[in-house]
Amino acid sequence: MSKISDYEERAEKLIQPIVDEHSFELVDVEFVKEGNDYYLRAYIDKEGGINIDDCELVSKAFEEKLDKEYMDLINKDENSIYPIFMKKQAKKIIDEENEKNGEKEKYNKTEI
Repeated sequence: MSKISDYEERAEKLIQPIVDEHSFELVDVEFVKEGNDYYLRAYIDKEGGINIDDCELVSKAFEEKLDKEYMDLINKDENSIYPIFMKKQAKKIIDEENEKNGEKEKYNKTEI
């Protein structure tokens, strides 16, 4: 399994309960590179359509869950090398991976 597939699968497992709680449908999760930037996107839908408030609701709940997930990992293993889905950490981790692989390209933002 590629790292990108792993990111997407882990994100889907974290976001699915949030989506279910609000009777939304999780259509897709993708981690994509656009130019120099990488984005983690979750596509949601519901009967009658999704609005911006629905997106904000899911985004905030997902971010809180990611923060908790990250803290749980840190508390278990300070030297953890698991890929973390936090905006602040994603940039650092991906830049370190690129540097390790001899790539000069760096992220300048992430999106959830």
